[in-house]
Amino acid sequence: MQLKKGILFVSHKFSLRTYIFVTVTIVLLLVFGLQARNSRINQDFLNAFVFVDEGFAKSTANFVAKSEKTYSRFDLELDQNPDRVIEFHRAAFKVKNWSDQLYYDIQKLKVEIIKYCDGDNALSLTPAEWYFIEKRERKPTFDIDCNLIIGKDNRNAPAKLMITKGKGKELKEKIEKYRDFLVSMIYYPSEQKYIMDALNTGPHLLESGIFLSWETYYFESFPMIAVIANLSKIQNDIRNAEANIIHFLLGEIYANDTKVNKLEVVVVAKSGYVVKGGEFEARILLAAHDSLQKPEIWIGPFHRTETGYELIGEGKLVPYDSKGRAMYKVEATTVGVFPLQGIMRINTPYWGVRNFPFYYEYQVGESKVP
Repeated sequence: MQLKKGILFVSHKFSLRTYIFVTVTIVLLLVFGLQARNSRINQDFLNAFVFVDEGFAKSTANFVAKSEKTYSRFDLELDQNPDRVIEFHRAAFKVKNWSDQLYYDIQKLKVEIIKYCDGDNALSLTPAEWYFIEKRERKPTFDIDCNLIIGKDNRNAPAKLMITKGKGKELKEKIEKYRDFLVSMIYYPSEQKYIMDALNTGPHLLESGIFLSWETYYFESFPMIAVIANLSKIQNDIRNAEANIIHFLLGEIYANDTKVNKLEVVVVAKSGYVVKGGEFEARILLAAHDSLQKPEIWIGPFHRTETGYELIGEGKLVPYDSKGRAMYKVEATTVGVFPLQGIMRINTPYWGVRNFPFYYEYQVGESKVP
């Protein structure tokens, strides 16, 4: 399961180091954009991109290691509860296979650009093999030492490959397919939006009002070392998206679980009012709950949303008695059938507070029956 490190972040909160790398990259790109017509570029600027690329690699190594722990957790859960985990396990490793392949394709593209500039025997390239777990195969590639790249300032070769020969457009299409696949794996709109933003391939609007295609914006008129850094950034985005998706899938295995430490018998009456000659009917069931946790119970109408259930309005919070029981009392002032409905808010292991709806009807009759 070893794939060389790309670079992405496991959560929506980027580290300070990552912010620094991204900020430096943007500044450097702006500088190069201003100097696009100059025949020579200061070597310090070129070396700054080497620094950015190395920073991405180090950051990626940490996050990929965390993802590997998540995959190991899937394997462990599969051994312990195969019937429940098998589909989540398959989904997670399908994400890994897609991510590994796209990351590998971008690495091949970086190698192709370097060879196009420095020749087939480029000093910056060291032969390597990456292992793909699904097909149980090893694929040849190269590790890259950007310090040893000779043609760092070469602008013509990257533009010819990425723009003229259409390599950039091909990469864009691969990223879009990968992005759509990941979005199909989740159902929370906020998570879907995060993936869409992280792997955005839309055109960029310049201050002049001109739109540039994604591939033109990232790969045209830049020195080769800047293009390599941009490709490393995209590899970063892939690993980040991968980490978020598999974390989501792992949480879904137990999304609706809660800890329990107490069992008790509960009687649920079909109706709290029975007339003479009628039948009293009730369900008798075993209820499990966590006596150390007091979930919030809110009374009021509710509705279903894209992410679960929510109250309509503020609702009324049910208090607990001295025995730790949530007791709901309401004065019966009108004859008829009335709903008892609301939301129970419970802390779950992976996804924090979740809302569980309930609905029950009770009947109020006359105090005296003729």
